[in-house]
Amino acid sequence: MDSAPSTNPYRPGDPLAPFAGRQTELARIDQYLKDPLPGVALAFMGWHWLGKTALLRRFDSIFDESFVGVYLPLKQLPLTTEEELLQAIMDSTARALTLRDLTLSRIPEPEPDTPLLRVWFAETWLPAVLQIVRPHRKLVLLMDDAQAWLDAEAGEHWLGGSFNFFADLLQQQPQLKMLLTFAAEREEDLPRLSPLVNPTAVQRLSLLPIEATRWLLRYPGLYAVVDDSVTVVHRATGGHPQLLQRFAHHIYQYYETHPGTTTIMPDIVRVLQRNVYHASVGELTSLRAGLTDVELLLLLTFSNMRYEDPLKAINANAIADWMVESDYVLDRTAIHAALRSLEYRELMTHRSGSLELTIGMLQTWLLESTTRAGIAISTPRLSRRVLAAVLVIALLALVLVVVLSNTPQSESVPTSAPRPTVTLANGESTEEP
Repeated sequence: MDSAPSTNPYRPGDPLAPFAGRQTELARIDQYLKDPLPGVALAFMGWHWLGKTALLRRFDSIFDESFVGVYLPLKQLPLTTEEELLQAIMDSTARALTLRDLTLSRIPEPEPDTPLLRVWFAETWLPAVLQIVRPHRKLVLLMDDAQAWLDAEAGEHWLGGSFNFFADLLQQQPQLKMLLTFAAEREEDLPRLSPLVNPTAVQRLSLLPIEATRWLLRYPGLYAVVDDSVTVVHRATGGHPQLLQRFAHHIYQYYETHPGTTTIMPDIVRVLQRNVYHASVGELTSLRAGLTDVELLLLLTFSNMRYEDPLKAINANAIADWMVESDYVLDRTAIHAALRSLEYRELMTHRSGSLELTIGMLQTWLLESTTRAGIAISTPRLSRRVLAAVLVIALLALVLVVVLSNTPQSESVPTSAPRPTVTLANGESTEEP
């Protein structure tokens, strides 16, 4: 007999799965939409899998019928020419109006020989659509992954100046609004969106706070997730939306397969964490996108230090001292600069007087997957001075033995026990501490 289908609401990778947090971002959108004055587009930037698409896809369920959202997944659209973008906007708007039961009979269609579609779009199509929408509503274009638009406009078949064109439309039509998302990996390209976007006013998506983690884990209302379990999940995921969604999925799956479970305790969460980790290698790998060699080296060094001593307080000076005795040496200025960058990217944070990885599972990935990283870090060797002293003492001891015995012989030189070493370039998995 077939088992009943799962009712698991958590779907990693699905932007329509349960949504948590983002109150600050939603408040900013609300303020922008209700501003009666014309302006530029409102843009949100974030790293891959940080919830940019989910933010836009939740538009209709969060904002009331005063706003007609038109979602455009720019990475999935053919954008060989500007006309294709304008046609996609017109088609998606028609679908959105249909879902609102707004009449489409008055939407004009361009003639096949329309000489310049952008002129017809601005002077004929848009005014007609805004009239259908009615003055008490606003039409909101939700442009997801605007870097795809940026790349398309650089193509040889584009007229160019499309960002100026849409910036002018927003100024001419206060009833028209636009939300954009942009990949943080392309942050250096943000100025190219001007004047449509003010690069200095872009909102950055960050990791979710523990309050959002708590709400998401308890969303089904079928079982209790104690605070200690919430803390374990938040430390492991750092509040990364995709990792958190997957952890919540596994917890719900555990509840389904263990009848009678009413409380999720920390020991259950720790057992599930290994499965969550193995399913999340893609997301963890993506976290190194855009890292410099120095930043990656710093992460690997920190991981080795934490592996050797899980309780040690680690700061920039401790990292510098460690590296002096290793195969890789960085000056303190470079270390501080790299740490600031890693904190800006929310990969490292300060906790209880020590540097820590924001996403706990990243520690495991760094230890197990450094073949992909292409860098090998070993625990520090004995310094040259200490090594020289050891050799001198050993040599004197050997001479003394030879003299006392008056018999030529070779002795094995006693050496101090080597410090444990973690080598991260052999392609083999290293056990976690």
